[in-house]
Amino acid sequence: MRKRILSFALVMCFMMSLVPSVFASGNVEIKAAASPTSVAAGDTFTYTIKIGDPGSGVTLGGVDATVSYDNDKLECTSVVNGGAFATGDMPNGVAGVSVQNFDGTLCIRAVATVMDTYDLSKDFIVATFKVKDGATGNVSPVLEMKANGLFDDSYNDLPFTLSQASVSAGGVTPADPAKPTISVTGTYTYNGSEQAATVTGF
Repeated sequence: MRKRILSFALVMCFMMSLVPSVFASGNVEIKAAASPTSVAAGDTFTYTIKIGDPGSGVTLGGVDATVSYDNDKLECTSVVNGGAFATGDMPNGVAGVSVQNFDGTLCIRAVATVMDTYDLSKDFIVATFKVKDGATGNVSPVLEMKANGLFDDSYNDLPFTLSQASVSAGGVTPADPAKPTISVTGTYTYNGSEQAATVTGF
């Protein structure tokens, strides 16, 4: 009986020794950044999402997220794969990135579970936004994760933290007023003859 208890205890110790390699990594940082952060109507800015390293012993399976923006103030002109995940669609779970651009929402999903193919030193998604006429104040897109939005290769939830980007618009940038041109014409006498002269300046 004592041998059975000892054997069971040894097995449990061995199993518990495997757990820290999975959960010791802490939260995965998911960061959004914008450049520039101060814009005017007609300007464009880039919006970049980057995913941090999940840590030793954790294999990232995929991401399911949305980026919401004010469709009255911004127009999303392009969205490209930053290279962190393989390029392509995701038929039947094949590794790749899928982005759908609805009015005011980017739906982003990436899967790496088949090939475990990802490179988190690269950007996840890079979007370009154009500021519409009349837009002022806060025009920041908002990154949100769906339920089970970050998961490992066994589809288990991974803890994460979100860092949002901040972008403000100052309306239409006034053009510099044109400087007036002043021209003065007069006459003067030189060596006994009358001469005409014109002076032009600002």
